[in-house]
Amino acid sequence: MSFCSKCGAELEENSKFCASCGTPVSSEVSTPAETEGVSPKKKLPAFLTAILVGNVGVNDFYLGHIGRGVFKAIFTVLGYIFYAIGIGCCFGIENSYGTEETVLLIVGIFSLVNAVIFLLVPSIMALVDWIKTLCNKTVDKNGLIVKNWV
Repeated sequence: MSFCSKCGAELEENSKFCASCGTPVSSEVSTPAETEGVSPKKKLPAFLTAILVGNVGVNDFYLGHIGRGVFKAIFTVLGYIFYAIGIGCCFGIENSYGTEETVLLIVGIFSLVNAVIFLLVPSIMALVDWIKTLCNKTVDKNGLIVKNWV
């Protein structure tokens, strides 16, 4: 289905002129969403991915914000790596003695603190994305507002 680029009226198939305003129909036909500055992307997938896997950046990849999505994915992966190192060091304390125990404790605490930071940053960003989607403030890579749910 196509629409007139001047008045937005629905055009009949293969028509050369708009029946409403008489404007010649170009080979490039626009939709009302494009003329109003509304993104063709849908709000429901952006909303659900922001809730379910937003800390990995899936919602950003959907909206075309590739750099932001990669940032969130890298931070999440690094957070889980730091978490695994921290837990491994804490469990390794039982089998060590003396200064080795102290070093493992310091590395374990350092790793767990970094894990919290690296996991918290993308999670807060995902929460902000979720709220922005509900408030009609989400934009795609072209700067168009994502308004339509389905």
